[in-house]
Amino acid sequence: MAESEDIMDFQKGDRVLHKNLQMKGTFVEYDWTGKDESWVDFDNEDGCEDCRHISTNQLVLIDEE
Repeated sequence: MAESEDIMDFQKGDRVLHKNLQMKGTFVEYDWTGKDESWVDFDNEDGCEDCRHISTNQLVLIDEE
């Protein structure tokens, strides 16, 4: 499968929002298969790790200060 050219380039530690899930998290890394899929550690209320394998095209960069 060819990588999508319209996918934003994320860096480790970037704060992101998953458009479909409406969940915020921290970008971890792209999947070994390419930039179409990524790993994101999503925020949750109990503080436990919630690292998910997701489609990169569902992510948008957010600015949190």
